[in-house]
Amino acid sequence: MEENMSWQLIGNEAGLMAIGLVFALLANVYMPDRTKQLKENQIQIEKEFRNILRQMAEFLLSENKEDVQIKCEHLLTFIRESQEDAREHQENYWLRQPLYYETYFSMRRAQANVIKDMLENLERIQQPAYYGKHIYGLLIYTAETFSESNDGRQILTRIEEVYVLYRQMPLPTSRPEFEDRAELFQFLQSFKSFIEIKAEFSQQKIQK
Repeated sequence: MEENMSWQLIGNEAGLMAIGLVFALLANVYMPDRTKQLKENQIQIEKEFRNILRQMAEFLLSENKEDVQIKCEHLLTFIRESQEDAREHQENYWLRQPLYYETYFSMRRAQANVIKDMLENLERIQQPAYYGKHIYGLLIYTAETFSESNDGRQILTRIEEVYVLYRQMPLPTSRPEFEDRAELFQFLQSFKSFIEIKAEFSQQKIQK
């Protein structure tokens, strides 16, 4: 009698587990797939980064800020929202999806925070046009090659070349020039960090 009841309880538990498994699988089948939307968000984010980098380059020649800081804040907000969408997409699936998009948006969020520092450095340079030519070219090249697939190695090489160039310049002869040079080197250091964030992400080789 007791043995029959034990087997009956085991059978009931197994049945409940099977029902739960079926519901989980059905939920995965009918759960809306956000992958397309996440990919569209990714494309939009990269487009906004390219626009901001170009506007930073133009600032060096014309000192026209065009509310780049505001655009950067809007980009950060959009990245945070996209990152949350990617996290929910990951958590909603019983058969876990790869972490690519959540990690990708986290990487772009870190880059956007670094760009804010770069903008502050540029705004504090009193004579941006004097130093502008080489950094302008660097920013434009980064904007033109900014993409999901770019591992950043060539950009890091170009940043180092600009470092060497400015180290070879004559020493500052006035306080404003000294302050500009200090901001310039801080900008280049932040720029290097900006690219290294992407380079480290590329090395992880996370599958989609």
